[in-house]
Amino acid sequence: MAETMNEPRTLSLSLLPRPGATGHLLALALIGPFVSPLLGIWGASANVGSVIWRFGAFGLLMGGQFYLFAALAASGLAAAYLGQRRVLMGLSVVASILALLFAIGLPAFVLDFLQLKRTMSVTAFGPFKTAGIKVAGMAVLGIPILALIALFLRGAGKALEPQRRPRGSPLASAAGK
Repeated sequence: MAETMNEPRTLSLSLLPRPGATGHLLALALIGPFVSPLLGIWGASANVGSVIWRFGAFGLLMGGQFYLFAALAASGLAAAYLGQRRVLMGLSVVASILALLFAIGLPAFVLDFLQLKRTMSVTAFGPFKTAGIKVAGMAVLGIPILALIALFLRGAGKALEPQRRPRGSPLASAAGK
């Protein structure tokens, strides 16, 4: 009895979560901080026609883009680990669309910035100027990063062999044998 108490306990690997599933769950968790400010701006104060609202909304998007990059990377690593070619290609399409939307949003943001500059006094515009330069800089850096993420995910998806599965359910193919 005393001998069994001193033996080290071992942990079965089957009890540990799969790294791929953990990566996908991590990606979902990282999307939360990106989406939560966006949900806040769609409340009662959602005035899409307002220049200040559009200025702030694009700023929040650019401020949370790190979470988006990390979520795409974690999900891409998990999909590559699991050999999920379609998921990698889908993530590549999502990253490409986001890069395109951010690239379209940047000129609109600059136009809103210039419109705000005309309507505000010099002293009141100071914080908006600082925020505008910061957000524009983050967009200029973030758009190529998203495009590179899209290219890398697509390349990883193409490097994987397509999965060849027989058509039909496993029960139907087993019954035919």
